[in-house]
Amino acid sequence: MPFVSVVVPVYNGAETIGACVHALLTQDYPADRREILVVDNNSTDDTARVVRALPVRYVAERGAQSSYAARNAGVAAARGEILAFTDADCVPAPDWLRRGVAAFADAGVGGVAGVIRPQPPTTLAQRYAVEAHALSQETALQGNSYRPAAYTANAFYRRAAWEAAGGFDPHVRSGGDADLAWRVQERAGLRIAYAGDAVVAHRHRESVRGLLRQRRLYGYGSVVNYAKYRGRMAPRTWKHVWWDTLAFARKCGGAAVAALGCAARLGRPAWRERAALAALDVLVFGAKKIGQWQAAAALRVWYL
Repeated sequence: MPFVSVVVPVYNGAETIGACVHALLTQDYPADRREILVVDNNSTDDTARVVRALPVRYVAERGAQSSYAARNAGVAAARGEILAFTDADCVPAPDWLRRGVAAFADAGVGGVAGVIRPQPPTTLAQRYAVEAHALSQETALQGNSYRPAAYTANAFYRRAAWEAAGGFDPHVRSGGDADLAWRVQERAGLRIAYAGDAVVAHRHRESVRGLLRQRRLYGYGSVVNYAKYRGRMAPRTWKHVWWDTLAFARKCGGAAVAALGCAARLGRPAWRERAALAALDVLVFGAKKIGQWQAAAALRVWYL
């Protein structure tokens, strides 16, 4: 069986990293054919203390504040011919490694995307993320913007393909997972496969503020990738602006209807929830659009 290096970037993840590492230590993949590297990206909480007490390799990335820079640092210290990536707020299933690695039996596969399932939601922001199918690998693999991609919450790469692609862009904070997957396909001539039985459970952002900040970064990252690949991607035109305007209008209309329904039913819990989710949908759309506008201004590309 190939030797696998599991790389987990973490920033202020003292609360979640223990469950993630425990799940990695109890994988049914042979212990002598894997290693676990946790990369601390300038955490200010107890992350370093928690990780150092665990039987894993502790790596520190003190330069760029970016999960992609942290992943690069982990790979630089890793020995595996297969690189497995997950996040500190994820809990892999016991057979995750074995299922993901099995997809490399096809020599034409350079990367593998596994399933990302949500952990049970407890807050409004988490319930919204579940309803919106956030971090859906199935959506990423459709390659709607350019080519199939793989979210790094659950992704595997051949080391040779990762090196041929040049690794992650350490200067970005969002969109680097799609960028790497696209370069693996372009430069290494390999494809991204789907492992529908390699599963991790992901913990979505708990607060509305955290969710909106995340979506703003998503919007920024999407334009960064558009600037990199716009010669090969479909150009941004006025029709896209029109579609976005219609989508925003529909979301606003849905929020208004939900609010009226809530008022008409004297704030019954089900309608309060529906109204809150509809209003949050409008805010999420706006946060992503703000991120896109910020990136467009910074990179001087036309993207409305």
